[in-house]
Amino acid sequence: MVHAIPTLPRVPIEEPSRPSRRAPLALRAVRTTFRWLGPWAPDTLAGWATRLYFSPRRLPASPRDAEWLVGSDLEWIDTGRNRIAAYHWPYGGLLPWEHPRERGTVLLVHGWEGRGAQLGAFVDPLRTAGYRVIAFDAPAHGRSSGQRATLLGFSAAIRAVADRFGDIDAVVAHSMGVPSVALAIAQGFAVDRAVLIGGPSRFDRVTHRFAQELAMNDAIEARFRGRLEAKFGDDVWERFDAKSLAKATPSSLVIHDVDDPMVHFSEAEHLAASWPDTKLVATAGLGHHRILRDPMVIDASVQFLSGARKRLEAVSSSRRR
Repeated sequence: MVHAIPTLPRVPIEEPSRPSRRAPLALRAVRTTFRWLGPWAPDTLAGWATRLYFSPRRLPASPRDAEWLVGSDLEWIDTGRNRIAAYHWPYGGLLPWEHPRERGTVLLVHGWEGRGAQLGAFVDPLRTAGYRVIAFDAPAHGRSSGQRATLLGFSAAIRAVADRFGDIDAVVAHSMGVPSVALAIAQGFAVDRAVLIGGPSRFDRVTHRFAQELAMNDAIEARFRGRLEAKFGDDVWERFDAKSLAKATPSSLVIHDVDDPMVHFSEAEHLAASWPDTKLVATAGLGHHRILRDPMVIDASVQFLSGARKRLEAVSSSRRR
């Protein structure tokens, strides 16, 4: 169900055919290399693209991230392949006669090139609602070990964190964290409710956008896709699609901004159409990252996770910070 906002601009049916013009200098240099050498060295460039695809930048923590981690306990989880940094905030507002399991635990899952603290604005509101909150840095992100990251690695980390802390009642996921949670659920990770924010739902769209960002020609992109199929299987495009991952899915709230420059709004529509018992809420003017700090988004998420009875109002904000 889509909660319409009258002031929203019309959402284009097709994704933009060109990447943003405001690209960093390093990315512009990579694009130039792909454009000039593409016709002569497609195999070499496809190999380079594959390495780049699995190599997230480990971005430094911001002062805001550090502030949000105050009050958390850091624990290390050894998955066998990686050492995962996990952050734990205790139950909030627990009354003397209440058992902790009556309140529940919420897991926060960040996106590509993010870190657990990126969803820190949710911590205090969730704890005020009585939840215990857990976040973590995915492999090759934040404080966790590793140089390469994959959807499978994200999913394995989610399940490892759940094994360490016990039952997880709900999850809030952003961007790459959304398909990671979907895959983890298909692999046995069980939650009652999920808030899925700004996430892709079709693996082929993710890889095609990456190809566009690097200015790959058709020959390079075909070879790049072939390398992914060799790594994950020929059916990877269907297997990682939201429709294929619609197994034992929880009651879900999908929140996505129509102005998101990184993940097109149609991805949210596809996800909402693929999963049963799912609401789709559109926002405007929050983009891909500010949406994680918007008070109305956070409030709607907490209400949904808490099982609020009243009708969920549309989350909207045209504020541009």
